[in-house]
Amino acid sequence: MVERNINKSPVCSLIEVDGIVHEFVKGDSSHLQTTRIYPMLDDMINRLKEAGYIPERSEALLDTDDDAEKETALSLHSEKLAIAFGLVSTNPRTPI
Repeated sequence: MVERNINKSPVCSLIEVDGIVHEFVKGDSSHLQTTRIYPMLDDMINRLKEAGYIPERSEALLDTDDDAEKETALSLHSEKLAIAFGLVSTNPRTPI
């Protein structure tokens, strides 16, 4: 891709809350609710681990062999950020 000067647009995830569409990209920290989103994301990841979830590190497209670095990259995916935002922005038991 570099040799052919091809650029790939970042993947994003969208979530609509109260009629407003919110967009997230991997590692996004620009959202106004970032200080609430990231603690929820940490809580989500901890609960998943407690339930036995093991991230598939081979899916992390990074030039590193460091599993911790790959796991961090996977935890910051746009989908997880959008879900965390949905959880902090809606009432309990609201479908997301």
